[in-house]
Amino acid sequence: MVVHHTDCSALVYDDQTLLDIIVKNDPNAPGGPWKKGAESYAEAIGSLPFPPGTTERERLEQSVKDDVEFLVHHPMWKPKVRVTGWIYDLETGKVEQIQV
Repeated sequence: MVVHHTDCSALVYDDQTLLDIIVKNDPNAPGGPWKKGAESYAEAIGSLPFPPGTTERERLEQSVKDDVEFLVHHPMWKPKVRVTGWIYDLETGKVEQIQV
C-alpha cells in the first residue's frame, strides 16, 4: 500500500528549485540550514524526478502512480503481492484510492 498525502511540501518543488535551495543553504528555507557538505548530495537530485503536472493534485496522483509502478516492477517484489495507491486528504481525513 502506497499512501501519499495532500499538502505535501515535496510536490511544491521542481528539480532546479530544490537544487537552488540546497546550494544556497538558506537557514530560512524549508529544511534548512543544510549540514556542511550537503551540496554534494544536491547533485543526485536529477535522479529523483519530481512528478510533472500543472496542479498539486495532478502531481500528487502521478507521484502515487510512479511509486506503485516502481514497486510492482522491482525485482525483489513478489508478483502475488498486490500494490495499491492512495491519497490521504489531511484536511478532510478522507482516503481515496488512485487507479494505476
